[in-house]
Amino acid sequence: MTDNETQDNATRPVMSFSGSGGIHLAIWKNKMENDQEFYSVKLERRYKDEKDGEYKSTPYLRGGDLLRAQRLLGDADAWIEQDRQKNRLANQNAAAR
Repeated sequence: MTDNETQDNATRPVMSFSGSGGIHLAIWKNKMENDQEFYSVKLERRYKDEKDGEYKSTPYLRGGDLLRAQRLLGDADAWIEQDRQKNRLANQNAAAR
């Protein structure tokens, strides 16, 4: 198990988006040691393995997945900007008190 898999299993994403063709995107919100927040994004394609019938995922996209992934990335970017703005307003309100 890699460090990324450990992180993925230990915490849940703050937001996720799914598109057609099995494309899935998840967003994690993290903090650095200085309490500054940053976002991590994981993009994957989910599929059913024909050999064993199990559902699996891969970071590799097919050519036909690119526009689907682009739409999800745009949705993720908009969500992150909205969340940053919400946090800025909350911090400003807390400082004004």
